[in-house]
Amino acid sequence: MIEITGLTAVSDEKCILDNIDIHIKKGDFAVIFSPETETGHTLIHCIMGYNRDYKGSVKVNCDMRDVRYIPDDILWDEYSTAGEYMLMVAGASGNYDIKMQEMLCGKFNVHMDEKLLEMTFEDNKLVQIIAALCSKPELLILNMPQNFLGGAVKADIYGLLKDFHGMDSAIVVVCDSYEELKTYCGRYIYIKDGGVKADGYVADGDMRKRVITVGGNKSEAFMNALGPFLGAKNGRSSYLYDYEIRRIPHILGRLECDDYLIEEMTLEEEINSDFSRWE
Repeated sequence: MIEITGLTAVSDEKCILDNIDIHIKKGDFAVIFSPETETGHTLIHCIMGYNRDYKGSVKVNCDMRDVRYIPDDILWDEYSTAGEYMLMVAGASGNYDIKMQEMLCGKFNVHMDEKLLEMTFEDNKLVQIIAALCSKPELLILNMPQNFLGGAVKADIYGLLKDFHGMDSAIVVVCDSYEELKTYCGRYIYIKDGGVKADGYVADGDMRKRVITVGGNKSEAFMNALGPFLGAKNGRSSYLYDYEIRRIPHILGRLECDDYLIEEMTLEEEINSDFSRWE
């Protein structure tokens, strides 16, 4: 679907992407995330053909008419209504699903006769997403969609994306944090300092290492039972735990500890072995 090989892109003499390889295949629901916002923008612009000033190869192996891109912005058309925008998208698509449009507009209370710039930013973004989904693209790319969506609506949209994607299509979400998408996507790609630091598939509920914080200072007994000591703050000590969570109550009960906190590491923390929250 997307084949990126040896991609290097520079902006203002700064290397944004440094000889990266990424291959997105049909059936992928991939989250590409990076702490550097410019990384995602640059990557998308290379994929979409907006930026051709790069080294390496970027190929999209489908008709570009079957690609939908939702940028990190609202629709700034001051004259068009939601209905007119969706009609325009439908006219450019050979497979537009009107019934799906009606269902989604009803679900999210989107009014077809409302002008785009008189809508809330959230509703404006919903118009873009609904129109894109109803056009049944082979490849759907979303850049920072969470910026304009509230919590409940965001979860509903991520659920729709999960339901929509199939073996004949691919979805790519570019953002700065993987955590809120971890229960929906099937693949993650982490880019930092211009390079791909991790590329994997979500399995077994995206099991992570956990940190257990208990009362008291560093203890050999807790290190032997739980794992490596990470640090101590405010009279409490933290340990890295990398086993089944169901064992924790039994282990801590044996140590006569009923005052504890269990925290899951973020994927970014785990990739970077970043324990600064507990040190």
